[in-house]
Amino acid sequence: MLQFENCVKFFSKVILKELSVNCTVWVAGGCVRDYFSIGRLSSDVDLYFPSELDFGNCKTYLFEAEVQYIKEFDQDNIERLVEIKKPKAKKLFENDNVLKVFYKGRKYDLVKKYFANAQTCIEEFDFTVCCAAVDLGIVYTHETFFIDLAKRQLMINKLPFPLSTMWRMQKYIKQGFYMCSGEMLKLSKAIGALQTNTPEGEAANLELQPMSEGNEPKFLTFD
Repeated sequence: MLQFENCVKFFSKVILKELSVNCTVWVAGGCVRDYFSIGRLSSDVDLYFPSELDFGNCKTYLFEAEVQYIKEFDQDNIERLVEIKKPKAKKLFENDNVLKVFYKGRKYDLVKKYFANAQTCIEEFDFTVCCAAVDLGIVYTHETFFIDLAKRQLMINKLPFPLSTMWRMQKYIKQGFYMCSGEMLKLSKAIGALQTNTPEGEAANLELQPMSEGNEPKFLTFD
């Protein structure tokens, strides 16, 4: 499918091809949604990894490496790696959940929540319009991703952190999305089932990430 091929090419050029020399990585969430809905990136690029080792290799490359390796083919069609100078990333924010960096004119969130692969990653996202990921070869989406995105409707995929989903619902509504009464009922029931009568219980049910970007928190996993 040409649309998917172009998406892979786009994110490969943005960051994936460069990072793949050092780690296994994919992009997922809001940046992929933006690509298919408006044809450009309006949010940070969220990077996901299968392990802490891959996260560490990516971090080391962004902050310490002074050269970038690019694959090229010579006149005899033999592949070779060419070194070029690269800038070092600037750290913007870090906590136990995410490392936010500025690199080559873009902001990236290196997520510290690891998944076996891109498919299992998006299966944990809350809204179907966020259930999209791209690696160097494939685009992964929820089966109703494109339908829900076209209709601007918020359909629930999973509710691991329903209080966070409630906050995010408000953000999406401001952007022109809507949620039907049936999905609101699902969210209400999930919130009603939470054990939040203690500070520990409340904290355990939130997936909030204060990012020092104005006064609003940024949700680390599903934007």
